[in-house]
Order: sequence, then C-alpha cells, then structure tokens
Amino acid sequence: FETLIPGCNEDILQYNQVADIAHNAGIFDEGEVLQSIQFLHDLGSLQYFSSEYLKNYVVINPQWIINVMACIVSIRDSPVKNGRLFHSDISTIWGDYDSHLHPWILKLTEAFDLTFPVPDQNMNLVPCLLPEEEPEYAWEDVSETELREMKVIYTFNYLPAGLFNRAQVRLFQFSDKSTIWRYGSLLLKNNHRALIIRSDDRHIVIKIQGVRPDNVLFLIHEVFEGLVNESFFGVTYDIAFPCPDCLDARINEPWQFSSSLINRAIELKAPSIQCHRFFHVASV
Repeated sequence: FETLIPGCNEDILQYNQVADIAHNAGIFDEGEVLQSIQFLHDLGSLQYFSSEYLKNYVVINPQWIINVMACIVSIRDSPVKNGRLFHSDISTIWGDYDSHLHPWILKLTEAFDLTFPVPDQNMNLVPCLLPEEEPEYAWEDVSETELREMKVIYTFNYLPAGLFNRAQVRLFQFSDKSTIWRYGSLLLKNNHRALIIRSDDRHIVIKIQGVRPDNVLFLIHEVFEGLVNESFFGVTYDIAFPCPDCLDARINEPWQFSSSLINRAIELKAPSIQCHRFFHVASV
C-alpha cells in the first residue's frame, strides 16, 4: 500500500480513491484501511485529518500543505490585510488550486491554527498577520468619575500557542475593529471598555472600565475557561483579582488576591483574607 501511494502522482486525493488503492494492495477491511492511512500519517508519508469536514481528502504530498499555507503568509500583494482573510478573496488567494477545494483548504488552515473563523463575519483572522505594534487608543483616567476600573491577571503554567488568538476571535464581536493587534484587543460591551493583552509567554492582563466591570470580566473569563476545557486540557492557570476594598477606595494599584489563595482559604474555612498593601480584610 505504502509503495503504491507515491505512484498516483497526485498531491491530494479523495478518501475513497485512497481506499481503492488500499484494496488493490489487498487491504479490504475499511477499519484496516483507516489504520493504514493513519499509520502513514504518523510516519509523515501523507497527511490525513479525521475531523468531520476534513476527513474526505488525503494529502499525498505533505509539501502541498506548506504551499497552500504560503499563499496566505508569503505572497506579496496578498489580499489578506491586517490579519483579515475575507472569504470573498479566497478565489484570489488559492487561484492556482481547484476551486472545489477552496473551502476545504480554508478549514485546513483552521486545523493548523493558522486562521480562525469569525462567526457571522464571512472572514477568518490570521493572527500572525495582525499588526505587531500596539495601536494608539484612548484609555482614560476614571478615578474622578462614577466609573470603576478593574485589572485581572492570568498566570499560566505555560500559555499554549493559539489560546490567546482564539479568545480574540471569540470576543471579536465586541471588539473595536480598528484596535486589535497580535498581542491584544480593545473590547466594547454595554458602555464598558476592556483591554485583553498577552503581556508575555505566561501572562494575560485584562483591564475593564465601567459601572459594573465584574460583569464584563465574567464574560471574558467564560471564554478563556471554555477554550481551556475544550482544546487545551491540562493547562493550568492562576488568576489575580483586585482587593474589593482597594477598588472602593479608588486606589490606583490595588492589592491582587490570587485565586489559589482564595481557594485555599475556602478549603480551610478561613472567614477572611487580608490585603497586604493596605491591610483591608476581605470576607471569603
């Protein structure tokens, strides 16, 4: 079977065509055909993806995948601008490939985390092509207003590739479309403003301004928690929350309580924990 595959002289075949080659090699059981394909995939001889949308094709020449990906990131005068791949440009981007493969190729870029679909936008984000420089934007001092500002810091044991950018995509509906870059986004939600910033390889900082910033924080946290549970099993993180009394006192740099400390206090049935900066006592 593995010696017959290269002889087909094709870069990509439908799954049933590969199954026919396996039958010619004496492999008739469909389960064994799939095992043989997956074995060659593990060896790197071909590429096969078993997801519902991608499973109908087998890439015979792995270099073909590199070539189709390069059409996004390596082509001069690409229609992909500022990290936005509009579906209306797909026929231009992959004009050298059969048009019936274009939707499949787009899904392939998603499987490799090269692009991420933005719901209801007919567009995929390409994080590696988002602007690297943080753009200018207004972030006002709200200390003398009725608004509150809250900062929360996520500290990961390691920050997996793709996690932050997937969060950007899921929150894109709330984003200021002009203020999104490779390491951050400005969000607008119910008269609240929020910044999510990947500050380094382990930390994500979230800052929120508004009357009830905790409501927006809950929405953002649900996105990160959902992504970790869905796609990044085993990734752990701690969250630093501001001292509520520091917030009420409008202190610029409030003390941060870690979620691990709060959980430990709950476990030990401690009635309160103390702010180390201004010695406020917060009920657990």
